Amino acid sequence: APKRSKVLTKPEEVPELAKDHRLCNMCSQVCPNLLPVGDAIEAAKNGNLEPLAEVFSKCIGCGKCEQECPRNVPIFKMMQAVAGSETWKVRAGRGPIMDTEIRKVGAPLVLGTIPGIIAIVGCSNFPEEISEVADIAEEFAKRKYIVVLSGCSAMAAGMKKDKDGKTLYEKYRPDFDAGGILNVGSCVANAHITGAAMKVANIFATLPLRGNYEVIADYILNRVGACGLAWGAMSQKAASIATGCNRLGIPVVLGPHGA
Repeated sequence: APKRSKVLTKPEEVPELAKDHRLCNMCSQVCPNLLPVGDAIEAAKNGNLEPLAEVFSKCIGCGKCEQECPRNVPIFKMMQAVAGSETWKVRAGRGPIMDTEIRKVGAPLVLGTIPGIIAIVGCSNFPEEISEVADIAEEFAKRKYIVVLSGCSAMAAGMKKDKDGKTLYEKYRPDFDAGGILNVGSCVANAHITGAAMKVANIFATLPLRGNYEVIADYILNRVGACGLAWGAMSQKAASIATGCNRLGIPVVLGPHGA
């Protein structure tokens, strides 16, 4: 097979790529986050790349702006060029919560010593900066909640560094315990989160799993204290996951773009 190489666009090449831009603002009109894409490209055309970098920090990568551009301006390639090459550390998806972990935290969860489980899930359709997810996760970890993340939210949580250059995954333990922050995996790994709530009902309260959905959902709602946060819900899949959690007794808070 032929050797393939990917040549990244350099920031100094962006003004040339924007030379055909005519500020029709079709890109801004179709942007789901209502970002000033057209104005940012016009500024880049004149050599100012800062507005484009700011737009990219709030971009969800849907590509609608580029699809609608009548001048075929490579908008997304330009935004990637000005975004820089900074890297982050994200904890690998760990998979299901073990029974031994449930036995350790079951009583503290039910008795309130551990205030609850916060599951931050969903797409990257955040209302503002990507760092919002990291801020939310850290706030709950400081309050000794068990914080679990999945999918795009798990990646976004690792894209903010503190003054020492560390991400949340470097600052907090990966334990399913008070104050822990853990990545269970991709968005389809949300079943591990609901599974953990069911295990609390099954192992700690000895409730049978088979043919006992309503009783388990009632126990989770009133005793476990689990809550989902789909801050950037965008797809039908994310909405259906939230609905499934609701049926199981886990309330889900949707971000302003997912409501």
